[in-house]
Amino acid sequence: MRERNNPMEKRTATPPAPAPFDTEIAPLRCRVYTNESFYETDTSMRVTAHAHLAFEFQFVNEGTMALSLEQGRFEIGAGGFCVIPPNTVHAQLPGHQGGVSKTCFFFRCAHARPDSDREATGLPQLLAALPFFTVPDHPIIPALLAAIETELQRRRTGHVVAVGSLFAQLLVEVIRSSPLQAAECRDDRQPQTSGNDSGDRERTIELFFSERFGSKLRESDLSAELFVSTRQLNRILHDMYGMSFRQKLLDTRMKEAQDLLRNSKRTVRDIAENVGYPFAEHFHADFKAYAGLTPAAFRKQYFST
Repeated sequence: MRERNNPMEKRTATPPAPAPFDTEIAPLRCRVYTNESFYETDTSMRVTAHAHLAFEFQFVNEGTMALSLEQGRFEIGAGGFCVIPPNTVHAQLPGHQGGVSKTCFFFRCAHARPDSDREATGLPQLLAALPFFTVPDHPIIPALLAAIETELQRRRTGHVVAVGSLFAQLLVEVIRSSPLQAAECRDDRQPQTSGNDSGDRERTIELFFSERFGSKLRESDLSAELFVSTRQLNRILHDMYGMSFRQKLLDTRMKEAQDLLRNSKRTVRDIAENVGYPFAEHFHADFKAYAGLTPAAFRKQYFST
């Protein structure tokens, strides 16, 4: 099995992104979404503030990753990982010199069947209450990630079954690492699925807003990418986020503006232009209505606490 965290190792070409994998941890059925970022992505770029509808798992292979959340700034070194719950706004800050290599995937779980085992039936409650958390190192997870990557690269007979089993072990270890082993049931974070194509639709919507929020966007732009009408689009956005197109765009811009106010020295005018406001006065009005403070007051309050 290949050792991880080896900075001298030369990597081969990245294989194609694997399809979503289904696995089961009774009584949960989990769907795992992976893409090119599963193969130890090298990055030192800033990733703008965003949120997902699924859990996100990030394991740091090399370097130190810095994340910004509403709770504060978190740094995760090589060998550590974090779990980001659904609807948690986060941004990745520029990495330390040398960049960051990390392995990422997303997962969402739903009830598969009733189960009489008390420990098993406690999993949905624990998963529903899972908070954002970091773990500095783990004795098993690096080996599981390496085994999964090997299976995905070699694609030997039965690799889909093997990967599903390995992911099930990995998710169990992730849940066991949670600080809320004895968490009480909380339904507001219970992940849901709505069909096999929901993950693709979710990724299209999130990329649309997170990568293009600084541009002049129209409902028709996104509806064309999803092959739906604008009326259907707003129904989809309401079901997924509880927002209309305009509300989702505003929310994305304001979350990014808040992150820039907290983690950069850029002027308010520059930030306004960055998030899609050619006129600073319009940005001031929208930001105050959204956050209850002017941008300058928000920044001052953050640094005074």
